[in-house]
Amino acid sequence: MDMNLLEFLKRGAQTARSTIADVRVQRQAAEVANRPKKRPGKRLRSSITMRAGNRPMSLLI
Repeated sequence: MDMNLLEFLKRGAQTARSTIADVRVQRQAAEVANRPKKRPGKRLRSSITMRAGNRPMSLLI
């Protein structure tokens, strides 16, 4: 085979690999973007935490 053809084929394989990697990164970024945003100060509390918060401190120890 001609050396130029080999270089061309190698370059094509590298480009294909980088394209696949780019698609993976874009997919991960889309998943992160679609998550609900965290709102500081509006954390959801479990019922256990809420019940414990309503009790006097002496009962928690």
